[in-house]
Amino acid sequence: MLIGIAGPPCAGKSALVAYLVQRHSFQPLRLRTASQPEADSVNGQLAESERFTTDEVLHRVTPLWREHFVVYPIDDMDTLNRLRVRPFFLLVAVDAPVLTRYRRHQAKFA
Repeated sequence: MLIGIAGPPCAGKSALVAYLVQRHSFQPLRLRTASQPEADSVNGQLAESERFTTDEVLHRVTPLWREHFVVYPIDDMDTLNRLRVRPFFLLVAVDAPVLTRYRRHQAKFA
């Protein structure tokens, strides 16, 4: 299974990835994006994770389609359209109230 995580900044995508990795043994695959800052973490555990292109993700997960992967962040339609043609792909959209996202942003970058 390949789960893709999408959502606005500071909405809780990293918390969902951490849950899937810790509780359900998913393998995290972080996408290279222009909109994300370089320093990031999944609840402080994956501070500098390797980042992959969409092609690299597809090349890696397609032959292993029975294993569990979580790919994040999906922030453009081209990436989504390329991943969604796989029958083992599921998109999860994460969101949070604006004030919550603002507080998370302040705590993360202040």
